[in-house]
Amino acid sequence: MNYAIDPQAIYQLINSDAIFIDIRDQFQFDKLHIKNFIHVSYHDFMNFISTIDKNKSIYIICYSGGLAKKLTYQLRNLGYKAYYFEGGFQAFLNPPSKIYF
Repeated sequence: MNYAIDPQAIYQLINSDAIFIDIRDQFQFDKLHIKNFIHVSYHDFMNFISTIDKNKSIYIICYSGGLAKKLTYQLRNLGYKAYYFEGGFQAFLNPPSKIYF
């Protein structure tokens, strides 16, 4: 099954009660991040996620999509409703849009 989300779907998702997590490093997050995303480091991710209700949808983003995809499948195996943005944060930068940030 594919849990990749097209970046264009952010318009419909961003104001939902889902949890949006950015796992890029703190410097990258502080420099620029998408509205409503919280920063959780990759190393702290599993500790953080254990506090989240499994019935909530979780959307994960990293820089290029690879780590977010890996975490999505790990979370799915644990019973979470996890998804990742295809292409990662890079996909939102081409072309950049103030709508997201």
